[in-house]
Amino acid sequence: MTLGLILLAIMAVTLLFDVGRHAFRGIGIPVWMALLTIVAFAIGISVPNITFGTEFTMNVGGFGIPIIAMFVLLGILIKNNAVLRGVAAMLAVVASTTVILLLMPTDSTWLAVLTSVAIGVVAGSLGYVIGRSETASIFAVTGGVAVGNIVYAFVNYFAWGADVFTLGQSIVYNGLFIGAIFALALCTLTVLAGRMMDDGRFRTRASSFESSKDNGYEEISDEDDFTDDLF
Repeated sequence: MTLGLILLAIMAVTLLFDVGRHAFRGIGIPVWMALLTIVAFAIGISVPNITFGTEFTMNVGGFGIPIIAMFVLLGILIKNNAVLRGVAAMLAVVASTTVILLLMPTDSTWLAVLTSVAIGVVAGSLGYVIGRSETASIFAVTGGVAVGNIVYAFVNYFAWGADVFTLGQSIVYNGLFIGAIFALALCTLTVLAGRMMDDGRFRTRASSFESSKDNGYEEISDEDDFTDDLF
């Protein structure tokens, strides 16, 4: 839980800067809603898990809120006519999250952290590459990690004989937060790189224009000198 709260704190701090606010606005939500979402995640992972008997447990912040956020983002994607990219990216994240949870060991704290980082980096990269927008990327990460958690829980409980059907464990929500931060960082860097390239092209065109003006002026000056000498 500590790592998850630290990651949420990092996301909250980014809202203090223009770059962070721009990234969240790119998702299609205002800054106040982004802050409210972060607070909801923080409360969700801090409250006791929801349990049914001894065979089912669910963390609200690690699974419940991501599912709600997934449907909210789906609505934004429908409005923006970008559902196909978002769903394609989400399915890729579902597959990667399931495979990582099935294959990577989590026997120690450091291995669990490594698994979370792997889930986050892969999910964020796939969301960015396939989604190609902030909204689609975050939808892919949020929904993909949550649904991948469901698939893994079914395999772990019914095929591997786990004692508890678990949703939203710390490995999952840490991976989700890392993935969201990573995807937003990639999207923001792409925007900044594009602006820098545009500025560079503008300066190049401006320099070429000024150079052509100077050359034209020199030619006119030479002609005037020639005329003065002739007459």
